[in-house]
Amino acid sequence: MHMLETQRQIAPSSTANFQVGSLIGGRPWIGENGFKMIARHCLGFMVAMGLLLLQACGSASTETDATSSGPKGLDQTDPAQVVATIFEVASGRSAPQVLAQLCDPLAQNDNDTRRICDNATGFDPEGEFGMFFKTGKLNGPPQIEGDVALVPFLFGPTGDEAENMELVRRDGKWYLSQF
Repeated sequence: MHMLETQRQIAPSSTANFQVGSLIGGRPWIGENGFKMIARHCLGFMVAMGLLLLQACGSASTETDATSSGPKGLDQTDPAQVVATIFEVASGRSAPQVLAQLCDPLAQNDNDTRRICDNATGFDPEGEFGMFFKTGKLNGPPQIEGDVALVPFLFGPTGDEAENMELVRRDGKWYLSQF
């Protein structure tokens, strides 16, 4: 039997009523508009899956705070909060990865502040950083002049060494500059 004869036995000669596929429950699996119907259902399924994926990603730990574009809880609109974040990390109240976002993005900060930011990876709570900053606390309001702020704080093994942290403002966010 030739291929043409086989097709005639399977498919009717009129293409107006041509049905692709077989009957399931007395209804054609794919009819004239079957491909459109499947495409519509697939599109609906893909949209639903996309929304579920977005919802799952939205509940991840990288949620943003309304005041900054960093992780939730990091407020870089206030220089005092940036310095307080150092103490929170050193005392174990915040994740050390946040420190990487505190250094000047133009890399114009000094070596001391760079060493603070380096604790974002390989943080040792018993190391020098933890020992000097876990007892740290703010020691007065920040003094802001233009895009530079000085934040007085206390730190050290006993928490009584006075120091000033200098921060620089870039695109509305405060970053560590020097101390």
